[in-house]
Amino acid sequence: MGAKGYKMKTAILNTAIVLAAGWVLGACAQGNGALSQGAVRATLAAQTLMVTPATPEWVQQGSEQHKLGDAERTQLRSLLKGAQVRHVPDSMYRSAEEGNRSDSSDRVFYIYGSNGQCLGARVVDQRVMLDDLDLDEATQQRLYTLLRPHLSRLFTQLP
Repeated sequence: MGAKGYKMKTAILNTAIVLAAGWVLGACAQGNGALSQGAVRATLAAQTLMVTPATPEWVQQGSEQHKLGDAERTQLRSLLKGAQVRHVPDSMYRSAEEGNRSDSSDRVFYIYGSNGQCLGARVVDQRVMLDDLDLDEATQQRLYTLLRPHLSRLFTQLP
């Protein structure tokens, strides 16, 4: 292969890598500050759902990805089925210290789908609050109970 062909293939490969990285990062960090109802449905429809650190999947260690079982996935989908998507100001995504709801939780995580979509979440007291969904307190508490075994692997101390 000539130098010209090699440079062309390298340029195409580099472009593909940059586009893929942008897509992966964009899946969990929406530029407009809010997920659409379709994005939430797409996340929940993923064949595999995991509880992970609040980092892009491609930088996580396998031991940081805690796969939900079939019954857990079904229960999660049921709990979140009718939830309303809320508008989240973009500034809240950029300020981890303030937190999505102006809380001081440092227990931030993702519910990651095998389709590259994710939902940002946090543990506050004995509740799981999702950044992009409005949930009543009882649902937040049920989410905490459901996800607690996985969360205990991510965080050293849980309420």
